[in-house]
Amino acid sequence: MENDYHSLDFYKSTLSLNSLSLVVTYLNYFVFDKLSPMIINLFFQNIFINENYTLICGHEKNDFFYSKNIPINNVNIKINDLDNSFEIIKQNNEDYFVEINIKNLYCHDSSDINKNKYWYFAYLNCANQMLIGFEKPISNEKYLFLNKYLYIVNHIKNTIYNKDNSSKSLNTCQLSILITNKDNQLLLSDPFSLQFFDISQYLSFYNKFLSFERNDLHIEKKLNICIKEIHISNIPDHILQKNYSTVISFINTYTFSTNDITEPFTYHIIGLDLQNAIKKYSDNINNYKNIIENIQSVYYEILDNVIIEISPSVYDFLGYKREELKGKPAVEFFYSAKEREDYINKLRDKKQLKNQLLKLINKDNQLVYCLTNSKMVIENGKEKIIGSLTDITEMIKSNKELEKKNIELENLINNDLIGVIYATTDGEVKLCNELAKQYILIDENNCLLTQCNTFKQIINFDELLSTLNNTGKFSKIATITRDNQRYDFDIQASLINYPNSDDKRLLIFITDITEKLQINNELEQINLNFNEVIENIEEPLFIYDQTGTLLYANPKFYKYLNYQESELLNNNISKFTPKDTYDLLINIFKNIKKLKNKKTELSLISKSGKPQLYEAVFSCRYSYRSTSNVAVVLLHNIEERKMYEENLLKNINEKDKLIKEIHHRTKNNLQLILSLIKLNLQKNININNLNAITALRDIYEKVSLLSYLQNELYFAKNSNVADIKAVIVKETNRLIKDFNKKIQLYLDLPDEIIMHVDVAIPFMLSYIELIYNSIIHAFPIDWENPTITVKIEKVNNGINLEIIDNGIGISALDIQNFAKTLGLSLVNTLITYQLGGTFDITPLSSTGTQASISLKNILLKK
Repeated sequence: MENDYHSLDFYKSTLSLNSLSLVVTYLNYFVFDKLSPMIINLFFQNIFINENYTLICGHEKNDFFYSKNIPINNVNIKINDLDNSFEIIKQNNEDYFVEINIKNLYCHDSSDINKNKYWYFAYLNCANQMLIGFEKPISNEKYLFLNKYLYIVNHIKNTIYNKDNSSKSLNTCQLSILITNKDNQLLLSDPFSLQFFDISQYLSFYNKFLSFERNDLHIEKKLNICIKEIHISNIPDHILQKNYSTVISFINTYTFSTNDITEPFTYHIIGLDLQNAIKKYSDNINNYKNIIENIQSVYYEILDNVIIEISPSVYDFLGYKREELKGKPAVEFFYSAKEREDYINKLRDKKQLKNQLLKLINKDNQLVYCLTNSKMVIENGKEKIIGSLTDITEMIKSNKELEKKNIELENLINNDLIGVIYATTDGEVKLCNELAKQYILIDENNCLLTQCNTFKQIINFDELLSTLNNTGKFSKIATITRDNQRYDFDIQASLINYPNSDDKRLLIFITDITEKLQINNELEQINLNFNEVIENIEEPLFIYDQTGTLLYANPKFYKYLNYQESELLNNNISKFTPKDTYDLLINIFKNIKKLKNKKTELSLISKSGKPQLYEAVFSCRYSYRSTSNVAVVLLHNIEERKMYEENLLKNINEKDKLIKEIHHRTKNNLQLILSLIKLNLQKNININNLNAITALRDIYEKVSLLSYLQNELYFAKNSNVADIKAVIVKETNRLIKDFNKKIQLYLDLPDEIIMHVDVAIPFMLSYIELIYNSIIHAFPIDWENPTITVKIEKVNNGINLEIIDNGIGISALDIQNFAKTLGLSLVNTLITYQLGGTFDITPLSSTGTQASISLKNILLKK
């Protein structure tokens, strides 16, 4: 047997092929005239490995070889040692025309084989002929193999044509090949044979056939090949597989003699008529596609990057209809061109991929995760990918969600606020943070809760599991005494599902509430003190919740409303509140946390049905008993105050009316005085009494100004205070316009000058008198650039006034004389004695005069 395999190794080294199926493929190409220059070149490349040669395809005629094809793999050929001519003629600058004398190239004489050959002519009994020229002589073994191989090819072709000259047999015929040793033991078979033949049955039949039909053997002496053509009538049906309706067309065997090979072996060339098998295969393919189209995975075929077949279920994956994808480039649906390139390169390398993750883009431009099982084959020189897709987008999302939950769990366990234990239902601690170890004293060397003394002291593990299985939750307040100190813990536990399993896990939270309970105890004591205080408070007080239930009321409350405690406590507050008050009290809870001594007025109804008016002060309080916010309302009876305020307001209104009447009569009296002065002024004009006329005119102007200010300030806004800024600006501009338009006025005034009217009138009389004096007396007719500056400054509740001019100035004597005039005497009297302020006139160092007034209480505040 070892020698048999040595023979096979020689055969393999001669062909230099990777598999027997490749031999069968070339045999079918040669026999059925499916050759192309590329296929022929591939065939010879597998035989003449690492050798340089020229391959010319053409035809032979009268011992000459003609070709118009460009030679493949041009090399330099030594033609001087050969009895032939070799000439390449270039015609029309387009085609190569090769004419070679091949008379002595093709010989069947074994003596010729011993010669080293640079040329080989392949006669194929058809239109395709080949001429191969080698850079180095061909070895005898390879030369002999080519002759034998092409002889077998032509012999098989003759067998097929002799059986049926129609093309029908060629279209449905398929060759299968077996190789056996001298003992008729199978050395190798192609996969096609295994599919259709029961090999053991065939070899058994062949042994019997040789034993009684040796006389039919034919020997090709020149090539040392023993040829046997087996009659079809002698072939039993049972050598074919039952699943295939295949007919054997012929069986030829070619046995090589021992001249050239150590151990002879036999080619079994079996011609199969696949007409019925092709139909059944086509039906099986259609059934397969129908099955694929109705399963959840997507079946696809891609040829040279173009989708040629895909199942309709792709619509559920990518949102495309089958017709939209067929004929489209597959690269368009990959998440990125790089990912597609990586996938193709990996498939080229391994030929088949299982559960390869792909990222595709659906019709809505969304990312879709898929697993593909795919295989790459070469079909007519093009890459073909066959495979299936399974959508795992939801699984990817679930995994990401699981990762997120794992991170959340890890963050939860690693917190520094509460102790966390993550354990199995058997009590084995899987994860535990430092706080839990500190609280429960978990020993790292013993991670079983059932063996932890501190844990067993506060929690019965069986009771914990039973409660969780029944209710899903566990809660307990536990107390531990350690080092003569008490610790209180709030323990919460729950069961969670372990990912991708039916198992469950324990998640236990331990919170130290020692300080919280101490605070609660203190709060309880405060509550007791608070209750004692409100029991004795002199004002009514009640507490209610957001449902409107009266939770508490002090004795004063029941006394004011004339109810007994049992009649109102734990009842709805609507029993003693009108609708508007009830709505107000309930709506308070919408912003109860913002309540802080909020005051409002409301009405309550006593037991007799009489409404009572109260001022209510609201506040918010958290009730630990009900674990919710409640409203506390402190009441103050304001009925008497309301009556007092109403009477006071009535008196104020009456006084306002009296004041208005007084001002009105004052106005009338001033008008009467002006009429009398005007009458006396007319009389003195008639008698030409100049002194009297001057005095009466001065008095008339001052009384007229008093009447004007009375009207502007008292009656403008009907108020005790007035903003005099507008009056100052208006009157100052009027006086300058009436008496000296050349004067430039500069006003430096605050935004508003608010005064009590009792201050405003004498102040304005004084101000206008001083402005008038500056306009009349400070500037002669030819005075250049006359200016007056008025500056008023607020000082606390008072003001400072400065009136400055750049006129001729004033001497001390003039000041004394002016002080005796009616105007300045009036100013001094009003400012100093009536308003309690200061008044001063001062000459400036160069030219001009400054008049100053200072008032301390312009609003008459007490």
